[in-house]
Amino acid sequence: MTTLPELESRPTPARMGSTVWVTNGLVEAIDDLRGSGRVAFGLVATWDAAIGVTIACASTLACFFTNIGSDGSQAAISTILSLVIVFPITTLIAMAFSRREHALVAYAALVGDIQATLGAVCGWERRDADGSWLRLIEGTEASDRCVCAFEAILDAATRYCATPRCHRTRYELSTYDFERQMLADRCYSRRLDVGAAIQACRRLVQRLKVDGLPGGETHRLDSYLAHISVAFEKVCALKEYRTPAGARSIARISVLWHGVFAGPWYASLRCCGTGPALPLVYALALQLAFNALLQVALGLEDPYAREGGRGARDSVRVESMAAMARADMRRTDREASLPWHAGLIACRGA
Repeated sequence: MTTLPELESRPTPARMGSTVWVTNGLVEAIDDLRGSGRVAFGLVATWDAAIGVTIACASTLACFFTNIGSDGSQAAISTILSLVIVFPITTLIAMAFSRREHALVAYAALVGDIQATLGAVCGWERRDADGSWLRLIEGTEASDRCVCAFEAILDAATRYCATPRCHRTRYELSTYDFERQMLADRCYSRRLDVGAAIQACRRLVQRLKVDGLPGGETHRLDSYLAHISVAFEKVCALKEYRTPAGARSIARISVLWHGVFAGPWYASLRCCGTGPALPLVYALALQLAFNALLQVALGLEDPYAREGGRGARDSVRVESMAAMARADMRRTDREASLPWHAGLIACRGA
């Protein structure tokens, strides 16, 4: 069997024990709790939570001082109310999480199609007029701008994904028509930017055809660009359409309802001469818990949330994925002219 001197005979990094050791002691467990507390505080530090807590505390105090619910007969009603509230919120979380997973697949497919098409343009070879083999873009005007053309698609798609959407429930009010229209126009404009970048790459392929690219390869590159267009349309569908507005509205209003109608049950928790303190503690704790669940559901609404936006921690990390893809595309361009075995590590047979 012919050996290649360029291949190095050394073990792969995986066989050298390159896994980073992660400690899991008491200090790390405490720090995990601290981090969880920071995340939870971010979920309850909202205006929705402030309004809900105010209503719940006001209802509890009103029932306490008017002796409503003093016989403890409201316990069953509070249990039913809690179930009615938790069910729509958990359903919203499940729906939004499913959309987030589909959004991750769609964006990954878009990035993968862009990288694969660039790899074909940079790495494929064609026969020159004198019979010698050249890379597709070698000796053409596209040789210096090929990577920029495909990076333009990636950059435009990243800006589109970071655009705030115009589907908040407050846009049902006519007073927000201007803001809603402005966001819709910006989203539409950035969507057109992606289409323009894809069309530029189509023109690039046709230019390569003029420079001598055979018809079969031209057709294949066109089909690759069609895959990019289809993948981007899937991203658009997941970006621009939300979970049902009715479900979101019911979940949000139900949290406020609980603060009103559970007041008698909170007031019935008076004991040991504590006055309204214990009922208020229960009202505050449960209301914050329901609001936190609601914010989890709303935070997953935009699967491509921008940096600093609500839900960005659990959304698709578009910026980091694009940065890694951009670095890989530039590496593909740099290494396109190298031999196929350059940089490979020899496999050790058994």
